Amino acid sequence: MRRVFLLLLCSWAAARGAAPASTESGRLVRHLEATRLAFLEAVAGLTDSQWSFKASADRWSVAECAEHIAASEDFIFEMVTAKVMKSPAGAVEKRQAAGKDDQVLKFLADRAKKFQAPEPVRPSGRWSSREAVIRSFQQSRARTLDFAGTAAGLRDHAAAHPAFQMLDAYGWLLFLSAHSERHVAQIHEVKAAPDFPGRQNLSAKENNTMSRIVHFEIPADNPEGLIKFYGKVFGWQFQKFEGPMEYWLVTTGPDSTPGINGGLLRRQAGATTVNTVGVPSVDAAVSSITASGGKNVVPKMAIPTVGYVAYCLDPDGNMFGVYQHDPSAK
Repeated sequence: MRRVFLLLLCSWAAARGAAPASTESGRLVRHLEATRLAFLEAVAGLTDSQWSFKASADRWSVAECAEHIAASEDFIFEMVTAKVMKSPAGAVEKRQAAGKDDQVLKFLADRAKKFQAPEPVRPSGRWSSREAVIRSFQQSRARTLDFAGTAAGLRDHAAAHPAFQMLDAYGWLLFLSAHSERHVAQIHEVKAAPDFPGRQNLSAKENNTMSRIVHFEIPADNPEGLIKFYGKVFGWQFQKFEGPMEYWLVTTGPDSTPGINGGLLRRQAGATTVNTVGVPSVDAAVSSITASGGKNVVPKMAIPTVGYVAYCLDPDGNMFGVYQHDPSAK
């Protein structure tokens, strides 16, 4: 099963004393990236029967949840670019939209509240395969991420929202991301059904068994040279991350194939290649590591809207990370 995680660079920056990315756009991009990864993990590695399973006639399948997420991505983004960003916010609109970020996140995280999806984004079999659904989401989310990280004036434009009266463009994009997170939670509800087929085929994380490596990082004295090397040898793709430190996101292959992605960064003193393991709890993992002869060298840190991470040494002195996914991290 493919697992991807591309934002551990935030923790590396904090560990080395670099100024964290604290801008509003940075927070929004991190949330969008976290929910992108959560979606990909939730839909990866399923059999056909798991993909289409419905707990009852009135419940959505994983396939229908995924279609709704992908369709809503385009629907909400179009609303932001075609309407919200063409509606400059006056003093009244800014006041009405102010301070609603946490309200948006809390509202959408509450799965006890049920809503009827608007007709344009209801599941209808609009994509011919799961690969097409995932590909559409990936392409659309990449566009959303680029817009969120580069567009100016997100707080200076606003439009009415059916649930929040008024949201600025930033709030609308945060709503888009939180909406994805809400329905990823719905996917996990589907998988938790007692008669969900083939639970032995679910991920190790979902079955509470072994923890998997989810990310790697390669230190480089000459980043440009290593980018050329790995690009030529393995066909890896690199994307420069515009943050507080020199860091390149590494894509090793499509999300439909086994493997993980990683990062490349300029070498710090004593740095070696680091693998990061996904765990249910960083606190529990660190406790087990130290009790088993390892050392915790970088204490647990929050990556806002993404999760928690800590870095440890095994008994032979090899450094590795442990990562806990938690979009509520602050």
